[in-house]
Amino acid sequence: MSMLGVAFLNEICVEFTPGTRPSQILEEMRRKVIATLQQSLSVDTQSDGMDMALCVLDLANTKMQFSGANNGLLHVRGTTLTEYKPVKNPIAIYPKLRPFEDRDVDIQSGDYVYMYSDGYADQFSDDHQKLTNFRFRQLIVDINTKTKSAAEQYALLNEHFEKWRGSQAQLDDVLVAGYCIK
Repeated sequence: MSMLGVAFLNEICVEFTPGTRPSQILEEMRRKVIATLQQSLSVDTQSDGMDMALCVLDLANTKMQFSGANNGLLHVRGTTLTEYKPVKNPIAIYPKLRPFEDRDVDIQSGDYVYMYSDGYADQFSDDHQKLTNFRFRQLIVDINTKTKSAAEQYALLNEHFEKWRGSQAQLDDVLVAGYCIK
């Protein structure tokens, strides 16, 4: 599914012109996934799909547009975290298809933007507690107040995750992509 997604994303980005909104890209990806996998709402159809967070940056005007398919975005400025929620729909067929929406984000130099899969927050600890989105957001603010180095942030996120899961197996894919706006 990931390889299909990358191929579609490459095709779409070549087809669309500057000014294309991220929601348009996600809608086109959904259309391509549904058509390629011949998905329908019948019981015997494939229900494969993907979640995605997508941003379009306009650094000249210090603007960013975000759209998400089940994956959100965290924007950190200093100690202030703003969460941009996704549309709760996958890039696939779904019983109640909702259009993807764009969120406008004002950005400035020094801001951090994080896109992430659900694997980090869904991980269980040795005492069977889920890490949760609340704890994940707290950790993001915490690492931003401790350091601005991407390498140090990576190390802190990785260390925290490994300590949290202890001897528990990793349950899902884990992706946290952080970007510093320059």
